[in-house]
Amino acid sequence: MKKIIQYSLLLGIFLSTVFLNSSCEDTLQKDMVDDEIYLLKEGLHTIDVYNFAEAILPITIIKSGVGQRDATASLQVKPELLQAYNTANNTTYKVLDPAFYTLKSTTLTFNKSAYKQTFDVRINAAEYLTLLAKNPNEIYVLPAQVDFQSSSTTEMRSTMEILAIPHIIEPFIGFNQFGLLNDANDINSKTAPISSYYLKVSVNYPTDKDVLFSLEEATDAEALVNQVNNEGSTNYKLLPKESYELKKNWDIKKGAKYAEVGYTVNKTKLVSADGKARYGDYLLPLSITEVSENKINPDSKLVLIPFKYHE
Repeated sequence: MKKIIQYSLLLGIFLSTVFLNSSCEDTLQKDMVDDEIYLLKEGLHTIDVYNFAEAILPITIIKSGVGQRDATASLQVKPELLQAYNTANNTTYKVLDPAFYTLKSTTLTFNKSAYKQTFDVRINAAEYLTLLAKNPNEIYVLPAQVDFQSSSTTEMRSTMEILAIPHIIEPFIGFNQFGLLNDANDINSKTAPISSYYLKVSVNYPTDKDVLFSLEEATDAEALVNQVNNEGSTNYKLLPKESYELKKNWDIKKGAKYAEVGYTVNKTKLVSADGKARYGDYLLPLSITEVSENKINPDSKLVLIPFKYHE
């Protein structure tokens, strides 16, 4: 009799658990939004195009919701969309000629769990930049319509439009702070013999691999110090190489936008032959000399770091 009672209790607990789980799932699904697929950016937008070996203008499609149905999105270039926009808004945007771009795909397929995909439009960057240089007052637009279809009979917004203005960005690496820095690093008789300092080196594009770069004293360091002195009536001296340590090779990790680079200055090396401290104002010109991916920004590849050494 005891076994029958125990069995009945266990069966009751099991059925209650199944019922509760089923109710929870029903409640959760009831509260969740049904699948929706849409353009991330609709209407007139400027879209960044990084001038990599292949310059891509991404038109991003998002599928959100419960994730219970497949869907497809198809893209068509439609110049009449821009004509209608210009008429409605009294603007004079120009349709980007197909000679300046190539559609890599015109259909995207989303399975139930898919979240984001892009229509990739390859931009002929060199020709496009030449076009902009010849017509600096014109703005060129890629007008497109995206049509959506779902495997479900549930209503879904079927059409959206985008007017995409390609904005070419040169993918660069450079110092966050560059040129002659305003604030001098203070070294005095009370500071530690060896002091550590840090700089940030960053890229202006999303990284899909480690970016390797080299950092060295500028090759024309002495001339740069003289130039600063001549232009600013200062009396800087070049920081002696024996007084600092700087690692040459660094990297910005995949997915990161910058790296923090460090170096040390040893004040005990700033002494004269008779052992006296060589007080004064010093400059350390550092330059990014090599990079594994893309280009070094000519405007931010050099930093001049001032030091004030005093009692």
